[in-house]
Parts: sequence; structure tokens; C-alpha cells
Amino acid sequence: MVERWEPTKPANERWTLVSVDGRPPNAEELKMYGKSVPKRRQSYYGRVAGYFSKPATSEIDAQGRTVFRFASLPKETVMVADSDISANATGEAVVNTIGATPFIEEVRFRSTKATRVKLVAKIERFETMTRYRLMPDGKPVPIELASEMSGSMLGEHGSIRTRIAYSEHRAIAK
Repeated sequence: MVERWEPTKPANERWTLVSVDGRPPNAEELKMYGKSVPKRRQSYYGRVAGYFSKPATSEIDAQGRTVFRFASLPKETVMVADSDISANATGEAVVNTIGATPFIEEVRFRSTKATRVKLVAKIERFETMTRYRLMPDGKPVPIELASEMSGSMLGEHGSIRTRIAYSEHRAIAK
């Protein structure tokens, strides 16, 4: 799927489904997409500050970045299918201190134990990683979100991998 997000448009018009499997979306796909957009949680840098409301340990990694590790996370930090699994997850925030402006370059979450969701599903393993970069004006923007989840639903086992790439960033006038 290729989607476009335009922050200058009204909230209900910001997301547009551009294509599915390399072709324009059909009417049914557009209808389903329209229903899913209002429920979507946005990946934005400002949310990262809330993770630091919990105690963390830190160390320097092999690339000279500071890695903060969170043994527990605030509620609603890790949401899967409208279910909060934050209580059964840990997190890491990787701070790039190499350039002139330190910024959080990566945020990672990992499940710590299997979690029941909506009584019919069980998440056995969940990992997600969001990467950020600085724009020329020094503002951080997401560039990638990757996740992998495995588990079962109604007795069927399976896994889902998702990779979202953000491109064509540009500053907008206020």
C-alpha cells in the first residue's frame, strides 16, 4: 500500500490511499481504508517524551549512541489491534549524540511475555522499531517503522511483518 499524509489538510483529509499492489485502489479498498484511518495512531516524535516518565537505565552502544532502556512503559505506549500491551513490553530509546544536535534516532519495543488480546487472540512475540532523522531545519521526522508479531487467533497460528517507509519530507509553513 502506498499512502500519502498531508499535514496541511483538515484532519479528516490528511491520509490518502494512493495505490494497492501497484494499482489504484478500488471502491471497496477505499471504503475499508476510510474506516481505518480515524482509529490510526500517528507515529510522531513528540510522543517519545512520554516514554521517559518511567525510570530507565542507560549505556553507550558500539556506535557511540546513548541507549536508554525502560523495563516498564506508560499505559497506551504499545497498542496492538486497539489493545494496550504496554504492561508486557520493554522499550529502548537510542539517542544520536554524534551531530551538533542530539536527537532520538530509534525507538524499539519488545514484548516480554505472551499477551491475550480481545479474548480470541494471543500475541506470542511482538517487536517494533521506529527510526527518525533530522531535517535540514533540525526538526526530527520519522523515516521508518518496522514491526513483527507472531501469535494465534481462533486456534490458527501466524505472523505479521510490517514495514512503513516515510519519504518526501518537507517543512510546512505555519
